[in-house]
Amino acid sequence: MNTRDKELWSAISTEIASRLAALRKNPLQNLPSQETVYSEEAIVLGKKVTFTHFKEVLPSGLMLVVVRAAVPAFLGMGWRGSEQGFVIESNGNIREATQKELGYIL
Repeated sequence: MNTRDKELWSAISTEIASRLAALRKNPLQNLPSQETVYSEEAIVLGKKVTFTHFKEVLPSGLMLVVVRAAVPAFLGMGWRGSEQGFVIESNGNIREATQKELGYIL
C-alpha cells in the first residue's frame, strides 16, 4: 500500500470512528428506528466514499451496529472497504463488535 492509500484509509478509519462515536452517545435515538441500512456519500481526501450504516438484530438478540466504508477499486471494477461496529447487549451495555459479528452483515 502506498503512502497516499495509507493516508486515505487512515482518514476513512477516523471518519468511521467518528460516526460510531455519534451513534454510541445515544444509539436508540441516533439510529433510524425503521431503517436497518442507510447509505450516504462523502469525499475523503478527494475520493468518493460510500458510508453505509447497518443496524441488525443478531439471532442471539444482540443489536449489531456497523459503519462500513467503500471506495471504488481501480477503474471502478469492484470495491475496497473497511468496517467497524459495536454491539448493544440486552442489559444496555455497549461493546466493540467482534470480527465474527462484523462478518454477519457481509
